[in-house]
Amino acid sequence: LHVRQLKFKFIYVSQHPKLIVFQQAPRYGDDSIVSIDLVYDNDAQDQQINIVRFRGKTWSDATRTMTEEGTQIYDLQKPLSEVLTWCMQYQDDNKYYNQNSNNCRKFMLELCEFINVTFPDQYYLEDMWYKWN
Repeated sequence: LHVRQLKFKFIYVSQHPKLIVFQQAPRYGDDSIVSIDLVYDNDAQDQQINIVRFRGKTWSDATRTMTEEGTQIYDLQKPLSEVLTWCMQYQDDNKYYNQNSNNCRKFMLELCEFINVTFPDQYYLEDMWYKWN
């Protein structure tokens, strides 16, 4: 059985980054993707907690709110199961959201580091900012 190489690219909802994984570049509404991003919600004590979303979706679900689509397509060098495990561990290790130091951009930078790519929207020294904070 030949398993096709998974690929990914970045999409955005306003400034919010998402990584989408697919077998074949999505073009049609019912094409399947996995969408990965970090959001926050308030817990019972009204603290903002991080929630890593790792969800199967259709391309039409993604394009409904998408404001920008990256043009670069990358090969995913890790099995999707390893990415899922990493995401669950990230959520456990980074429980509380902070707009300046523990946010969706930090998540995306660290996810990109895990999968051995440079986040294309990384600001100059942004990774250092999060390490110092």
